Amino acid sequence: MMTIALWDEAALDFFSRAASELSGKLPIDVIRASRRECRDAVIDGSAQIALIPILQAFRETELFDVLPAVSLSSWDNPYVRLLVKESLGSSIKTVAIDPAFPQEALLAKVILKEHYSSEPVFQPAMQLSSKTASEYQEDAVLLIQDTTELIDHPGMQLDLGRDWFELTHYPMVWGVFVMGKGQANDEAVRILRTLAQYTELYSGDWVFENTISEPLKSFYTEGLRYRLDDLAVAGITALQDYLYYNEALEDMSPLPMYELAHDQEDDEEGPLL
Repeated sequence: MMTIALWDEAALDFFSRAASELSGKLPIDVIRASRRECRDAVIDGSAQIALIPILQAFRETELFDVLPAVSLSSWDNPYVRLLVKESLGSSIKTVAIDPAFPQEALLAKVILKEHYSSEPVFQPAMQLSSKTASEYQEDAVLLIQDTTELIDHPGMQLDLGRDWFELTHYPMVWGVFVMGKGQANDEAVRILRTLAQYTELYSGDWVFENTISEPLKSFYTEGLRYRLDDLAVAGITALQDYLYYNEALEDMSPLPMYELAHDQEDDEEGPLL
């Protein structure tokens, strides 16, 4: 039995549902937890596989093997937004961020610098939400939350996933699946591939079971990507370049990617790798 730790965030709901529906056919169990708890679950052995932010994978290469074939990426992301009070550009001098999401804060830094010629100071603010965003004095507020409700404020709302695509022409890879160093295996990759294929197959049906907005329907059926394919790899490389030149990474070491002992590409129709 393999336990998979997934972020307790809305973007993972469909992938988690796929795991739940296939749990009777696959030797898996799923836990939903915070990003930090998912990472720690692999370290302490309470989970064998976990989704972790790509930034963490870059910074902790000595702890994990990254599994190929499947990741979490998207062309946009309505759950990751930068609220700008006035206008874009040099007028943004301060940004409020939740320190629990350093990856998204660095993404905002890169986009503001490269796309809008702005280099603001980032100020930590605990438990940011749409309800508290207006209380902060900073010029912009970075929100990562499970609601996509519009917030009443006089400025703009930037979808950082979409801005990343406009900057690089690649999807943003938010997270990769890892196992403990030296523990990765072909069976784990096979399981993740099956879950990803199942999610892709049924997402179109699942979006109609709940009352959600048209943009969210598009996000779940077209925006979210589960394939660690050439586009995702190119997105990872672009992100690593930007993070290194913005001094967020100490070196350009490649991700410790597990190599399949037996390449399933020869055996499966429509492979994910």
